Formats: sequence, structure tokens, C-alpha cells
Amino acid sequence: MRRLCIAALLALLLPLLSGCTDGMELEEHAFALAMAVDRTPAGQIRLSVQLLSGGGATDEGGGQSGGSGGESDGGGAKLSQNGYLIVSATGEDYPHALSLMTASVPRKLSLSHLRVVVISEEIARTDAFYPLLMQLQASCEAEESAYLVISQGDARELIASQRPYIGSRLSRYLETMFAYYDSLGYIPSSRLGDVMRTMTVRVGDPAVIYAAVQEEDAPQAQAKANPLDAMAGELPRESVGRVEYMGAAVFSDRRMAGLLTGAQVQLLRMLAGAFDQCPYFLADEEYTLRQAGRSRLSLSQDGSRAVLSAQVYLEAEKTLPADADEQALRAQLESELLAVLQRVQQLGSDCAGFGRLAVRRCATIEAWEATDWKSIYASAGLQVSVNLRLVEKG
Repeated sequence: MRRLCIAALLALLLPLLSGCTDGMELEEHAFALAMAVDRTPAGQIRLSVQLLSGGGATDEGGGQSGGSGGESDGGGAKLSQNGYLIVSATGEDYPHALSLMTASVPRKLSLSHLRVVVISEEIARTDAFYPLLMQLQASCEAEESAYLVISQGDARELIASQRPYIGSRLSRYLETMFAYYDSLGYIPSSRLGDVMRTMTVRVGDPAVIYAAVQEEDAPQAQAKANPLDAMAGELPRESVGRVEYMGAAVFSDRRMAGLLTGAQVQLLRMLAGAFDQCPYFLADEEYTLRQAGRSRLSLSQDGSRAVLSAQVYLEAEKTLPADADEQALRAQLESELLAVLQRVQQLGSDCAGFGRLAVRRCATIEAWEATDWKSIYASAGLQVSVNLRLVEKG
């Protein structure tokens, strides 16, 4: 009797063991790993995507890496150096360009695996940038966790120059590379969805990864005292990889307002509390800086003028000499952090996040809009204090 009851119970559960009714056939889709958006000389939008090649040229998933140096495949697409197809379509705006691309690619175009979206600086500096992001979001499939990048030059050339010269899979290479650069702090952590939300709520401004393609015949740039106090496109380096990611494009009123170097982005992340650790130099002495506590931003009034303050908690690790100068290190850090705040304030960009403090003082959206935060921010006084602890290495 017990066995009969168990058999009956199992029979009742069988209808629940359904298969994948909404499964996806890989051979029926064209998966885009990267997207690039440029403006043509005629003012139209050129949309380009980097696709997994189905002809064995790509090594994504274990195949052999081919690559044809950017030669045309005869159907309007190009095969980039890493063996991935670059397909482009042009329209009056993003929806029209996407519609044409969807109709011309011989598989169902899928944006659900996007790792990076690259937009040219030419577009980012115009009022067309935010509407473009909203149109990207309306594509539904566009992956919001993809990194957003601003390209110094042609965005299509940048994604075509991407190659997994360490490892074999481009998708994994991009994920690992951005995570590593993010941990170093020389680029902002600019995800597509986060940038869109920041621009939509208008409480602060985003900083977005800046990138450039190193010209093959260009003379090597001269190294600065701090070689990372530079932007993509001017790094004194030699590598098989031509794409450089360094620094940030900062935004104000939903359009690009200016640039920060890699070292300035690192300092900005210290202020915002989005920092792990990095090497740091005082004259010729090298330290390892770590976040020793959560940075604190505050907003106060000095008469009719707002005062924006930042309290930063850091630990500096070093093989301590007898003359280790903790006071000089603190003074240099405070000076550089203040200079970064002044720089973004001059650009009209609240990418440090002081607006999040100001909005808490408003009971309604109408009250927030009536405060004219941009004007208050532009004329505010700035203060930086560093709480520093010097520790011996090892």
C-alpha cells in the first residue's frame, strides 16, 4: 500500500517536470558582445556591433582564432583582427539604425550578452547623448550591466581593435579586464544601467570610462612624473593591444563636460568611498594606500554660501624609514583631493555625489527642483580632510 501511494504521488508530480518551453537555439541567434555608436559626416547615427562568428573564425567557445585584418566578408560586415564580425548599419537615429541592422543580419540579433557599449566623444558632448541612452534602454534586450565607454575617436574602430591577447574568449577577457582596471581605480565603474539612472534622477552626475585606440605609427608619448596622470590615447607604453582605457569623461546636464586623468579618477573614487587600494608616491617614496574607513561627505551653510566637505580615511603602508613624513603625505593627499573637487566643480559636474545629501533636505520632488542645486553647487566652498594612518609594510 505504501509503495502504491508513493507511485501515485510521483505520477502527480510528473506534469511539473516540464522542459524549457522558452529555450533559445544558439544557431538561430547572432550574439553581440560589443556595440559602438558613431555620428556620420551627414549627421546620421552609425550603429556597429561585434558578433560571434559562426564560421569558425572566432575562438569564443573553443574554436580556432582566424582574423583577416579587417577585410570585408562581402556582405557589408568586416572581420576584425580577433576573428569577430563587425556589422554596421546607418539610420537617422538609433531606432532606425537598429531596425536596419536587425533586417540585414541573417540571424536574430541578441543584445542580451553585451559586455561593453562604446559611444563616440562627438556624440557624448551633445544633447543627443541622453536620448540615445534611453533608446538603448528601450531596446529591452540591451544588457544594463554592460560597461559604458566614451571613445576619443571612432567607436567602431575601438571595438574592432579589441582582441583577447591574454586568454582566448573575448567575452571573458572583457569582463576580467574591466574588473581588474576597476579594482585599480584608474577608471570609474560605469555600467550602462547605473549611468542611465543617475542621469534620469538628476541628483548627481556620472563619470564614464574613457578609451582611445593607440595609433600604430604615432610617436610614443613622454612619461610624466606620474605616468598614470594621463588619459587614454597618451600613455607611454608598448603592447600588442592597441586599445587604452584610462581616465574618465565627466558629465553635466546630461552631456559630456570634460575629462579626468587616471590619477584624478583614483582620487575621485577615494572621495566617493569607491576605492580599494593603489600605489601612491610622495616625491620618490612609494606607499600603498588603502581605504581605512567609509569616506564621509557633508553639506553645511556658511552664511548664504553652501560648504561641501569630504572626510577621507586612508591607511598608508610602507617600509618605514626613520624620516617617514606622515604630515607631508597627508598634506599632499589633501591638496590633490581638493584639486580634483575643484576640477569637477569647474566642469559643473557633481560626480562626487554631494547632490544626494542635498536632496534629503527636500520633502518633495517639486521642492528639490526649486532649490536650483546646480547654482548652489557651482558657488559652494570646498573642504577636504584626510584621516591618515601610517603602517609598516610586512
